[in-house]
Amino acid sequence: MQLFISSALVGAFTGSGVGAAIGYERAGILGALAGAAAGFGIGLVSFPLMVGGLFWAAFAKERWSRRKKLRPHLGRYWTRDRTQAWRDLKERLSAGTTVQGTVVLHDSVDCFLDIGAGFPARIDSWDYVPDNPSHPPLHSRVEATVSSFDDGDRQVVLTRTEKAWLIWDDVIVGYLLQAVPPPPPEESYPHTILCVAVTNQTHARFRRTLAREGRTNCQLLHPGDQARQVCIEGTKDPLVLIVQGPATPR
Repeated sequence: MQLFISSALVGAFTGSGVGAAIGYERAGILGALAGAAAGFGIGLVSFPLMVGGLFWAAFAKERWSRRKKLRPHLGRYWTRDRTQAWRDLKERLSAGTTVQGTVVLHDSVDCFLDIGAGFPARIDSWDYVPDNPSHPPLHSRVEATVSSFDDGDRQVVLTRTEKAWLIWDDVIVGYLLQAVPPPPPEESYPHTILCVAVTNQTHARFRRTLAREGRTNCQLLHPGDQARQVCIEGTKDPLVLIVQGPATPR
């Protein structure tokens, strides 16, 4: 966001200067004032669009390059005819499941595995084991845990770090985004959590329940601890949930 604001300011002042110079050359002082105003507006809009276009082009190029490199291992997993297979995989492969796979690609930031599911699995660059911060070598076998699903790129997101899970209807529907803390004492209720969604059908029903009823009972499972029965309230921000207190009787 700051980059776009900066580019807008640079564009506005650059456009203002260029417009003033052209206007002065053609119509003197009044032309300079009019040209500066017009250049300011044009630059304010055009520079962020140019920057956004460059970022989109770079992103699209990297995405297609990655698909081309993964295709020999996983086929054309991004095509429309694989849509139902992707949906079925998300229901079959639950978050929290431990999987094994072979490293088939390192790109500029992430590591990609073939876990035998027909779709790539990804270990993000910031997800590393503290005593081994580097990504596993190419062609090595890796064990990791399913944490979520990237629907845009049809990638199974894996983690090698411990997570705190949000469970609803006996299915994991998300994990806590912040560093995993010990469970807070009951007197700290209510408190806010940031939760990344696991985009399966159960999560969709969980969200519909929150939208309809405002709150629902869930379980929070921290590493090394027993699951806690809690009452969760939704907010307008899909990442933000409020733990109101212990689970309430239905």
